Amino acid sequence: MSKYEVQTLKDPNDKTVLEKKHVPFITAPDSVKKGEVFEVTVKMGKEIDHPMEEGHFIEFFDVYAGDMKVANVTFTPECEAEATLKLKLDETVTLKVEEYCNLHGYWKNETEIKVK
Repeated sequence: MSKYEVQTLKDPNDKTVLEKKHVPFITAPDSVKKGEVFEVTVKMGKEIDHPMEEGHFIEFFDVYAGDMKVANVTFTPECEAEATLKLKLDETVTLKVEEYCNLHGYWKNETEIKVK
C-alpha cells in the first residue's frame, strides 16, 4: 500500500481488516427530488469502528458530487469518525467520499444518487 494511492474496497465478499476499518460507509437515499435537501451519513468502517486515538485517527473526509467538492469534515482523536450532512442536488451524480487516516492514507467509496 502506497501513501500516494487512494485505497478502495477490492472484493466486497472478502474484506480485509484494513478495509473493514477504513472504507467510508455511505448511507444515502438511492434517489432524491431535484433541489430538495436530504441526509447523507458517512461512517469510517462498517464492520469495525476505526480507532480514534492519538497517533491513529481519521483526520478528515471530503464529499464530492461528481467532481465538485460539496463538504469537508475534520476530526480530532476525541471525535467519532462519523458525520451526517444535509445536501441537495440538481442532477444525478456519483457521490464520492474520500477520507484520510494518518497511518493508512487515503480511502474512497462512492454511490450513485439519482435525481428526479
